[in-house]
Amino acid sequence: MRGGSLGFVSIAAAIVVTACDPPADGDWIAARLAEAHERDTAARAAHAGDDERSAWTLELVGPDGASEVLPFHSIAQLPHTEVTTTEPDEAAHHEVVHFAGVRISELVHRTAGGDHASDVTLLASDGFRATLQMDDVRLFPALLATDANGSPLGRDHGGPLYSVLPIMQYPELAQRYTSSSWVFYVTHLIVGTAPPAVRVGERDLDATDLASLPTTAISAVVGYRTGWPSEPVQLQGVRVRDVLALAGVTLTAEQQVRVLARAPITRSAERPTLVGGADVLGEDVILALSYGDGHEPIPSRLGGPVALAFPTSVAEHLTDHDWLTFVTELRVVSP
Repeated sequence: MRGGSLGFVSIAAAIVVTACDPPADGDWIAARLAEAHERDTAARAAHAGDDERSAWTLELVGPDGASEVLPFHSIAQLPHTEVTTTEPDEAAHHEVVHFAGVRISELVHRTAGGDHASDVTLLASDGFRATLQMDDVRLFPALLATDANGSPLGRDHGGPLYSVLPIMQYPELAQRYTSSSWVFYVTHLIVGTAPPAVRVGERDLDATDLASLPTTAISAVVGYRTGWPSEPVQLQGVRVRDVLALAGVTLTAEQQVRVLARAPITRSAERPTLVGGADVLGEDVILALSYGDGHEPIPSRLGGPVALAFPTSVAEHLTDHDWLTFVTELRVVSP
Protein backbone atom coordinates (compact mmCIF):
# COMPACT_ATOMS: atom_id res chain seq x y z
CA MET A 1 0.00 0.00 0.00
CA ARG A 2 1.38 3.38 -0.93
CA GLY A 3 2.28 5.21 2.28
CA GLY A 4 2.87 2.11 4.37
CA SER A 5 0.75 -0.60 5.92
CA LEU A 6 -2.32 0.23 7.95
CA GLY A 7 -4.14 -2.43 9.91
CA PHE A 8 -6.81 -0.22 11.44
CA VAL A 9 -8.91 2.86 10.86
CA SER A 10 -9.35 6.00 12.90
CA ILE A 11 -12.33 6.26 15.21
CA ALA A 12 -14.04 8.93 13.13
CA ALA A 13 -13.62 6.85 9.97
CA ALA A 14 -15.01 3.70 11.59
CA ILE A 15 -18.59 4.96 11.86
CA VAL A 16 -19.94 4.53 8.33
CA VAL A 17 -23.65 4.70 7.53
CA THR A 18 -24.59 2.89 4.33
CA ALA A 19 -27.64 2.92 2.10
CA CYS A 20 -28.97 -0.27 3.66
CA ASP A 21 -28.33 0.52 7.33
CA PRO A 22 -31.20 1.45 9.67
CA PRO A 23 -31.16 4.91 11.19
CA ALA A 24 -28.55 5.06 13.95
CA ASP A 25 -29.68 6.13 17.44
CA GLY A 26 -27.42 7.56 20.13
CA ASP A 27 -26.88 4.25 21.93
CA TRP A 28 -25.89 2.48 18.71
CA ILE A 29 -23.43 5.22 17.79
CA ALA A 30 -21.97 5.26 21.30
CA ALA A 31 -21.47 1.48 21.20
CA ARG A 32 -19.79 1.60 17.78
CA LEU A 33 -17.55 4.46 18.93
CA ALA A 34 -16.53 2.48 21.99
CA GLU A 35 -15.70 -0.55 19.85
CA ALA A 36 -13.75 1.57 17.38
CA HIS A 37 -11.86 3.32 20.18
CA GLU A 38 -10.86 -0.04 21.68
CA ARG A 39 -9.61 -1.38 18.32
CA ASP A 40 -7.83 1.85 17.50
CA THR A 41 -6.11 2.06 20.89
CA ALA A 42 -4.86 -1.52 20.61
CA ALA A 43 -3.63 -1.05 17.05
CA ARG A 44 -1.91 2.24 17.81
CA ALA A 45 -0.07 0.58 20.70
CA ALA A 46 0.95 -2.32 18.46
CA HIS A 47 2.33 0.08 15.82
CA ALA A 48 3.85 2.56 18.25
CA GLY A 49 7.42 1.60 17.33
CA ASP A 50 6.89 1.55 13.56
CA ASP A 51 9.07 3.87 11.52
CA GLU A 52 7.37 4.28 8.16
CA ARG A 53 8.99 7.56 7.21
CA SER A 54 11.32 6.06 4.61
CA ALA A 55 8.36 4.79 2.57
CA TRP A 56 5.84 7.54 3.37
CA THR A 57 4.80 10.06 0.72
CA LEU A 58 2.62 13.15 0.56
CA GLU A 59 0.77 13.86 -2.68
CA LEU A 60 -0.11 17.49 -3.36
CA VAL A 61 -3.13 17.82 -5.68
CA GLY A 62 -3.84 21.22 -7.19
CA PRO A 63 -7.14 22.74 -8.36
CA ASP A 64 -6.27 21.78 -11.95
CA GLY A 65 -5.76 18.12 -11.01
CA ALA A 66 -1.99 18.20 -11.43
CA SER A 67 -0.14 16.50 -8.60
CA GLU A 68 3.30 16.28 -7.05
CA VAL A 69 4.43 13.41 -4.85
CA LEU A 70 6.86 14.34 -2.09
CA PRO A 71 8.80 11.56 -0.34
CA PHE A 72 9.05 12.02 3.39
CA HIS A 73 12.75 12.89 3.21
CA SER A 74 11.88 15.80 0.91
CA ILE A 75 9.26 17.04 3.36
CA ALA A 76 11.78 16.82 6.19
CA GLN A 77 14.12 19.09 4.23
CA LEU A 78 11.54 21.86 3.77
CA PRO A 79 11.58 24.85 6.15
CA HIS A 80 9.92 23.86 9.42
CA THR A 81 7.76 25.91 11.76
CA GLU A 82 7.34 25.23 15.46
CA VAL A 83 4.03 25.34 17.32
CA THR A 84 3.44 24.76 21.02
CA THR A 85 -0.16 23.84 21.75
CA THR A 86 -2.53 21.48 23.47
CA GLU A 87 -4.41 18.83 21.49
CA PRO A 88 -8.19 18.50 21.46
CA ASP A 89 -8.15 14.72 21.74
CA GLU A 90 -9.21 13.46 25.17
CA ALA A 91 -6.51 10.78 24.92
CA ALA A 92 -3.90 13.54 25.00
CA HIS A 93 -5.23 14.82 28.36
CA HIS A 94 -4.79 18.35 27.00
CA GLU A 95 -1.04 18.22 27.57
CA VAL A 96 1.07 20.91 25.97
CA VAL A 97 3.07 19.53 23.06
CA HIS A 98 5.87 21.17 21.08
CA PHE A 99 5.27 20.31 17.41
CA ALA A 100 7.50 20.97 14.41
CA GLY A 101 6.50 20.61 10.80
CA VAL A 102 5.79 22.24 7.47
CA ARG A 103 3.17 24.97 7.25
CA ILE A 104 0.22 23.81 5.18
CA SER A 105 0.20 27.20 3.45
CA GLU A 106 3.74 26.52 2.13
CA LEU A 107 2.61 23.22 0.65
CA VAL A 108 -0.46 24.86 -0.90
CA HIS A 109 1.84 27.42 -2.51
CA ARG A 110 3.60 24.61 -4.39
CA THR A 111 0.43 23.76 -6.37
CA ALA A 112 -0.56 25.63 -9.52
CA GLY A 113 -3.45 27.95 -8.69
CA GLY A 114 -3.45 26.87 -5.08
CA ASP A 115 -3.21 30.40 -3.73
CA HIS A 116 -6.61 31.19 -5.27
CA ALA A 117 -8.46 28.17 -3.82
CA SER A 118 -10.95 28.61 -0.99
CA ASP A 119 -10.07 25.49 1.00
CA VAL A 120 -7.66 22.60 1.41
CA THR A 121 -8.61 19.01 2.25
CA LEU A 122 -6.36 16.64 4.19
CA LEU A 123 -6.75 12.95 3.35
CA ALA A 124 -5.47 10.14 5.57
CA SER A 125 -4.14 6.76 4.52
CA ASP A 126 -7.33 5.13 5.88
CA GLY A 127 -9.63 7.40 3.84
CA PHE A 128 -10.60 9.86 6.58
CA ARG A 129 -10.66 13.49 5.47
CA ALA A 130 -10.98 16.99 6.92
CA THR A 131 -11.14 20.39 5.25
CA LEU A 132 -9.63 23.68 6.38
CA GLN A 133 -10.56 27.11 5.05
CA MET A 134 -7.74 28.69 3.08
CA ASP A 135 -8.06 32.00 4.91
CA ASP A 136 -7.28 30.19 8.16
CA VAL A 137 -4.41 28.26 6.62
CA ARG A 138 -2.84 31.51 5.40
CA LEU A 139 -3.39 33.44 8.63
CA PHE A 140 -2.50 30.82 11.24
CA PRO A 141 0.47 28.41 11.39
CA ALA A 142 -1.45 25.19 10.70
CA LEU A 143 1.09 22.41 10.26
CA LEU A 144 1.67 19.00 8.84
CA ALA A 145 3.76 18.01 11.83
CA THR A 146 6.67 15.59 11.56
CA ASP A 147 7.97 15.85 15.14
CA ALA A 148 6.61 16.23 18.66
CA ASN A 149 8.70 17.26 21.66
CA GLY A 150 11.88 16.80 19.64
CA SER A 151 11.14 13.26 18.45
CA PRO A 152 9.71 11.95 15.16
CA LEU A 153 5.95 11.41 15.27
CA GLY A 154 5.16 7.71 15.51
CA ARG A 155 2.00 5.91 14.49
CA ASP A 156 0.74 6.13 18.06
CA HIS A 157 0.74 9.93 17.74
CA GLY A 158 -0.76 10.15 14.26
CA GLY A 159 2.54 10.13 12.37
CA PRO A 160 4.47 10.24 10.21
CA LEU A 161 2.42 13.30 9.12
CA TYR A 162 -0.19 14.74 11.48
CA SER A 163 -2.22 17.91 10.95
CA VAL A 164 -1.89 20.32 13.87
CA LEU A 165 -3.77 23.54 14.63
CA PRO A 166 -2.30 26.09 17.09
CA ILE A 167 -5.41 26.22 19.26
CA MET A 168 -3.60 27.30 22.41
CA GLN A 169 -2.16 30.43 20.83
CA TYR A 170 -5.27 31.04 18.69
CA PRO A 171 -8.28 29.69 20.62
CA GLU A 172 -10.65 30.91 17.91
CA LEU A 173 -9.50 27.94 15.83
CA ALA A 174 -10.92 25.58 18.44
CA GLN A 175 -14.30 27.23 17.88
CA ARG A 176 -14.15 26.64 14.13
CA TYR A 177 -12.58 23.18 13.98
CA THR A 178 -13.23 20.06 16.04
CA SER A 179 -10.75 17.34 16.95
CA SER A 180 -11.55 15.61 13.64
CA SER A 181 -9.56 18.31 11.83
CA TRP A 182 -6.41 16.93 13.45
CA VAL A 183 -5.90 14.22 10.84
CA PHE A 184 -3.66 11.23 11.51
CA TYR A 185 -1.48 9.58 8.82
CA VAL A 186 -1.90 12.30 6.18
CA THR A 187 -1.03 11.12 2.67
CA HIS A 188 -2.74 13.75 0.47
CA LEU A 189 -3.17 17.50 0.55
CA ILE A 190 -5.94 18.42 -1.91
CA VAL A 191 -6.21 22.10 -2.76
CA GLY A 192 -9.67 23.22 -3.89
CA THR A 193 -11.53 20.77 -6.13
CA ALA A 194 -10.09 19.48 -9.39
CA PRO A 195 -12.19 18.74 -12.50
CA PRO A 196 -13.54 15.17 -12.57
CA ALA A 197 -11.31 12.55 -14.18
CA VAL A 198 -10.93 8.78 -13.92
CA ARG A 199 -8.56 6.19 -15.36
CA VAL A 200 -10.24 3.13 -16.89
CA GLY A 201 -7.96 0.39 -18.09
CA GLU A 202 -5.35 2.13 -20.21
CA ARG A 203 -7.45 5.21 -20.91
CA ASP A 204 -7.76 8.44 -18.97
CA LEU A 205 -11.23 9.99 -19.14
CA ASP A 206 -11.52 13.69 -18.40
CA ALA A 207 -14.47 15.93 -17.55
CA THR A 208 -15.45 16.29 -21.21
CA ASP A 209 -15.51 12.52 -21.69
CA LEU A 210 -17.65 11.97 -18.61
CA ALA A 211 -20.01 14.79 -19.61
CA SER A 212 -20.66 13.01 -22.92
CA LEU A 213 -22.32 10.08 -21.13
CA PRO A 214 -25.99 9.89 -20.13
CA THR A 215 -26.63 10.81 -16.50
CA THR A 216 -28.76 9.12 -13.91
CA ALA A 217 -29.68 9.82 -10.30
CA ILE A 218 -30.12 7.77 -7.16
CA SER A 219 -31.58 8.86 -3.83
CA ALA A 220 -30.25 7.19 -0.71
CA VAL A 221 -28.66 7.70 2.68
CA VAL A 222 -25.12 8.51 1.67
CA GLY A 223 -22.43 6.03 2.69
CA TYR A 224 -19.51 8.46 2.64
CA ARG A 225 -17.68 8.97 5.91
CA THR A 226 -18.05 12.61 6.87
CA GLY A 227 -19.81 15.81 5.97
CA TRP A 228 -22.99 14.46 4.42
CA PRO A 229 -26.47 14.70 5.97
CA SER A 230 -28.02 11.64 7.60
CA GLU A 231 -31.21 11.90 5.55
CA PRO A 232 -31.45 10.63 1.95
CA VAL A 233 -29.61 12.71 -0.64
CA GLN A 234 -30.02 12.76 -4.39
CA LEU A 235 -26.79 12.02 -6.25
CA GLN A 236 -26.33 12.47 -9.97
CA GLY A 237 -23.67 10.82 -12.09
CA VAL A 238 -22.78 8.38 -14.86
CA ARG A 239 -23.27 4.62 -14.77
CA VAL A 240 -20.09 2.64 -14.31
CA ARG A 241 -21.07 0.34 -17.18
CA ASP A 242 -21.24 3.33 -19.52
CA VAL A 243 -17.86 4.57 -18.33
CA LEU A 244 -16.32 1.17 -19.03
CA ALA A 245 -17.90 1.05 -22.47
CA LEU A 246 -16.62 4.52 -23.34
CA ALA A 247 -13.10 3.38 -22.46
CA GLY A 248 -13.49 0.25 -24.60
CA VAL A 249 -13.34 -2.09 -21.60
CA THR A 250 -15.46 -5.25 -21.70
CA LEU A 251 -17.20 -6.53 -18.57
CA THR A 252 -19.01 -9.84 -18.02
CA ALA A 253 -21.43 -10.75 -15.24
CA GLU A 254 -18.85 -13.15 -13.80
CA GLN A 255 -16.16 -10.48 -13.46
CA GLN A 256 -15.84 -7.67 -10.92
CA VAL A 257 -15.05 -3.97 -11.08
CA ARG A 258 -12.42 -2.85 -8.62
CA VAL A 259 -12.86 0.79 -7.67
CA LEU A 260 -9.75 2.62 -6.51
CA ALA A 261 -9.54 5.98 -4.80
CA ARG A 262 -6.82 8.32 -3.60
CA ALA A 263 -6.70 6.84 -0.09
CA PRO A 264 -3.94 4.21 0.02
CA ILE A 265 -6.14 1.72 1.89
CA THR A 266 -8.31 1.33 -1.23
CA ARG A 267 -5.24 0.30 -3.25
CA SER A 268 -4.09 -2.46 -0.93
CA ALA A 269 -5.20 -6.05 -0.60
CA GLU A 270 -6.44 -5.14 2.87
CA ARG A 271 -9.77 -3.62 1.90
CA PRO A 272 -10.48 -3.63 -1.83
CA THR A 273 -13.81 -2.35 -3.11
CA LEU A 274 -15.13 -4.89 -5.61
CA VAL A 275 -18.53 -4.57 -7.28
CA GLY A 276 -19.91 -7.61 -9.06
CA GLY A 277 -20.21 -7.48 -12.83
CA ALA A 278 -23.89 -8.46 -12.66
CA ASP A 279 -24.62 -5.48 -10.41
CA VAL A 280 -22.68 -3.06 -12.61
CA LEU A 281 -24.41 -4.32 -15.76
CA GLY A 282 -27.91 -4.48 -14.29
CA GLU A 283 -28.11 -1.79 -11.60
CA ASP A 284 -27.43 1.93 -11.24
CA VAL A 285 -23.90 1.71 -9.90
CA ILE A 286 -22.67 5.23 -10.60
CA LEU A 287 -19.74 7.54 -10.42
CA ALA A 288 -21.43 10.43 -8.64
CA LEU A 289 -20.43 13.88 -9.92
CA SER A 290 -23.07 16.17 -8.39
CA TYR A 291 -25.69 16.22 -5.64
CA GLY A 292 -28.90 17.86 -4.46
CA ASP A 293 -31.71 19.55 -6.34
CA GLY A 294 -29.27 22.09 -7.74
CA HIS A 295 -26.91 19.45 -9.15
CA GLU A 296 -23.97 21.00 -7.32
CA PRO A 297 -20.57 19.51 -8.21
CA ILE A 298 -19.21 17.39 -5.35
CA PRO A 299 -16.37 19.37 -3.73
CA SER A 300 -13.27 17.92 -2.11
CA ARG A 301 -14.68 18.58 1.37
CA LEU A 302 -17.36 15.98 0.54
CA GLY A 303 -15.00 13.59 -1.23
CA GLY A 304 -15.38 14.83 -4.81
CA PRO A 305 -15.11 15.43 -7.64
CA VAL A 306 -15.81 11.73 -8.34
CA ALA A 307 -17.35 9.30 -5.85
CA LEU A 308 -18.83 5.81 -6.02
CA ALA A 309 -22.51 5.33 -5.16
CA PHE A 310 -25.05 2.56 -5.55
CA PRO A 311 -28.59 1.65 -4.41
CA THR A 312 -29.55 -0.64 -1.54
CA SER A 313 -30.03 -3.56 -3.93
CA VAL A 314 -26.29 -3.48 -4.64
CA ALA A 315 -25.19 -2.73 -1.07
CA GLU A 316 -26.83 -5.98 0.02
CA HIS A 317 -24.30 -7.91 -2.09
CA LEU A 318 -21.22 -6.17 -0.71
CA THR A 319 -19.48 -7.12 2.51
CA ASP A 320 -18.18 -3.67 3.43
CA HIS A 321 -20.73 -1.51 1.57
CA ASP A 322 -17.94 0.78 0.43
CA TRP A 323 -19.15 4.04 -1.05
CA LEU A 324 -15.79 5.51 -1.98
CA THR A 325 -14.79 9.16 -2.17
CA PHE A 326 -11.99 10.61 -4.33
CA VAL A 327 -12.41 7.85 -6.95
CA THR A 328 -9.55 7.82 -9.47
CA GLU A 329 -9.61 4.49 -11.27
CA LEU A 330 -11.73 1.52 -12.40
CA ARG A 331 -10.30 -1.93 -13.14
CA VAL A 332 -12.06 -5.01 -14.41
CA VAL A 333 -10.82 -8.11 -12.60
CA SER A 334 -11.71 -11.80 -12.56
CA PRO A 335 -12.60 -13.47 -9.24
